[in-house]
Amino acid sequence: MKMKSAMAVVVAGMLVAGCEKEEESSEPPASAEWGGRPLNGLGLNKDAASTAPGSNDVNAAQGVPASTNHRHKATSAFVMEFRRAAQPDQYKEMFNTGLYQWRGKDVEREALNVYRAENPASTVPDAELSAALRATQIELQPNSRVITITVDTTDECLSVSLANAYAQAIEHFTNSEKKARCDSAVSQIHERVEGSRRAKDQLATSLQEFRSTHKIDLLRHQMDTAKNAQASIMSEILQLEAEEGELSKWLALLASVTRTPERFGEISADDEPRARELAAEYKQFQTRSAEYNKLINTFSEKHPDVINKAGELDAAKRRFLASVSRAYDAALVKQTSIKRRLEAMRGKQGQLQGEVANLSQRVGVAESQLLSLESEYKTAIRLYESLLLDEQKARAEAESLCATINIVGRASFSSVH
Repeated sequence: MKMKSAMAVVVAGMLVAGCEKEEESSEPPASAEWGGRPLNGLGLNKDAASTAPGSNDVNAAQGVPASTNHRHKATSAFVMEFRRAAQPDQYKEMFNTGLYQWRGKDVEREALNVYRAENPASTVPDAELSAALRATQIELQPNSRVITITVDTTDECLSVSLANAYAQAIEHFTNSEKKARCDSAVSQIHERVEGSRRAKDQLATSLQEFRSTHKIDLLRHQMDTAKNAQASIMSEILQLEAEEGELSKWLALLASVTRTPERFGEISADDEPRARELAAEYKQFQTRSAEYNKLINTFSEKHPDVINKAGELDAAKRRFLASVSRAYDAALVKQTSIKRRLEAMRGKQGQLQGEVANLSQRVGVAESQLLSLESEYKTAIRLYESLLLDEQKARAEAESLCATINIVGRASFSSVH
């Protein structure tokens, strides 16, 4: 902010000094020729401007009486900025080079367009505006980078408008030319940057399409679900196999009890089918057997009490064996059911095992391809960023060799009689 304020003060001082200089002397500077047209130094003085072709027409068009004694000057200012520090002689060289372009048809046409855009009600013909622009003074102020544009006409509004329009036209033209030269300087590396960007974007699209098509997250979820189901079935299979093992022992016991009823008491099987019924019948069988043994030790087999107890014992034994038979059949049915369930579960286990293996393979292949694409994409990003940085450096280098025009002073007025 301080730098801008200081520049404004310097420019204001230069503009005032320029006006005073015009009042003190109207002698034109040494003649020079720019753009194929003779110029009085860096512009026409007030006397030359007053005798320029069409000047009286300009006054008449603006509604001001034609006069060579009363003129209006308006001055705008801009600076040439360089990225690299430049010596005074280099500024003069840049100024002289720029002046040739600023006096050209392109800048003149741009200034006319700006003037027309900002003054749509003006009726001054283009030929008279062009004459006034050609008579404009463009000067590099000593020991500075400030360049002033002074328009001298018989109408103060016209002078102000043309001075500002000319400054804007020079600013736009010079900065546009600078951009064009910089673009040209980095055109080759810019093509590489654009090619790298397209390759990067294409890989990004391929990566997105791959994720959308293969749905790796869904595959992982399906694989985890299949693994959980497989683990659950394996747990059930182990439990059923244990139950089948117990049933096999139970069936073997019942088969032996059929041959030797007394062996039933050697194994406890409360959880087996009809185990409680068997226990009750076996208890009755044991009670009758004990009673019979007690009587047979006292009486002979022909004794009525012994015969009666023998009948009770035989009935208890038949009831017990009948209960054993029913228990055997129930256990056999249960064992058959368990075997069928085991067979179905083992088939399901095999199916899940194949499904898990298939999903695992698909996930592995997809993840491998995804990692490869991600690696290519990261490499493409690094290459693009590197080339973009090279382009920025090359552009900065090109810009350092060109001037940038910045308007620092709007047109002001000073009347000279």
